[in-house]
Amino acid sequence: MARVTIKVYTTLKDRLGFSQIDLVAATLKEAVLELCKKNSDISDILFEDKNRIKSYFVITINSEIIDNSKIGRVKLSDGDIINIFPPVSGG
Repeated sequence: MARVTIKVYTTLKDRLGFSQIDLVAATLKEAVLELCKKNSDISDILFEDKNRIKSYFVITINSEIIDNSKIGRVKLSDGDIINIFPPVSGG
C-alpha cells in the first residue's frame, strides 16, 4: 500500500468540500474508490460503470496522463500525486 495525495478541482472540489486528500491505496482504482467513500455522489460523477472512469476526466499521476481504462492496473508508490481534472469547456 502506498500513501498518496489526490487533488480534485471544480465540481469534485465543490461536492467534496476539499481540494486534496491523503489516502492509502495499492492501485489507482483503489485510491479513486477511497475518494468516492467521502461522498457517494462522486462515484456517479466519475464512473461510467464500476470499472471505467468517464472518458472526459483526465487523471494524472505525477504529471503523467493515465489511460482511464487502465486504472485498475496502475500501481501506486509512496508520495504519488494524483490529479483528477474535470471536463474542459470553453467558448
